Amino acid sequence: MRKLQLEDPEMIVYGHLERGLTLDEMRQLDIIDLTMPVLKPYFEFLQESAESFFGNIVLFNPKEFLFFQYYIQDLTELAESWICIGKFIDSPLLLNLITGKVYIFLGYPSDFYYKELGGFEEFILKYVFGEKYSVLIPWTEEDDWCYFLKNILLVQ
Repeated sequence: MRKLQLEDPEMIVYGHLERGLTLDEMRQLDIIDLTMPVLKPYFEFLQESAESFFGNIVLFNPKEFLFFQYYIQDLTELAESWICIGKFIDSPLLLNLITGKVYIFLGYPSDFYYKELGGFEEFILKYVFGEKYSVLIPWTEEDDWCYFLKNILLVQ
């Protein structure tokens, strides 16, 4: 996405990538154990972009994580091993700190249920930049991010 923006600054891109965090910046946050191998794809992404949005998917800056943990604050069984890393429209995106898998919580806050979206790398490749984004959003014909993905030939 950065490459496209550099090649054609006039192109409308319905996403944004903020500057990534250094390892020292992540260590200072002391939110997640950086030595956990299962979270390596997420840490690598944070080094590329600390905060980003892709259409209706928003990935929060870890410096602001504490502001967004209210999604799981009342769910004590989740609070120890999950962290809210973003949202899809109004549905929280949670990262399981034990498995490294991303989940979307639908129907939050009343009768919520969750759907697994795969490991972080799979989530980025298939749901953010791939065909499965349209699985999450029912109005693909009207969605600017879907249009953008089709326009750059990442999805059909």
